[in-house]
Amino acid sequence: MGGWEITYHDCEIVESFEEGSFVYTASEAGCQIVRARFTITNIGSKQNTFLPIVYTIAEDPLVRLTDSSHENYYEVSDGLTLKSNLMSETLNPGVSMDGELFFQLPDEVAQGTEPVYIVISLGEEEIFCPLLEAEEAEE
Repeated sequence: MGGWEITYHDCEIVESFEEGSFVYTASEAGCQIVRARFTITNIGSKQNTFLPIVYTIAEDPLVRLTDSSHENYYEVSDGLTLKSNLMSETLNPGVSMDGELFFQLPDEVAQGTEPVYIVISLGEEEIFCPLLEAEEAEE
């Protein structure tokens, strides 16, 4: 979508995590962090930036989470200081990269029984993929 092949692998939902000497927690009270792992590949013919901070509607894909009602959307969190973050990564044509996108979900959604979906959209086109925690994906 939008010159990208985006492959979702798995995720984990945590209250906090450590990377290097830093501890990361949700920036909003009552939320948990979703660490979703992806592989992105630039399938276009020129260098491109994945999920740029300043994006162009209908040209750059968006990646968000939504609940089962598809009425509440949760944007990618700013994890720019994390080495594994895919947001704003610039790749040459044909190059792939493994990494993560980070989201904040309210506790009631993260711990609820209703499904949560990854939504990849470009303009009016949307693709929904069920979000499963790593242990659920292995079952």
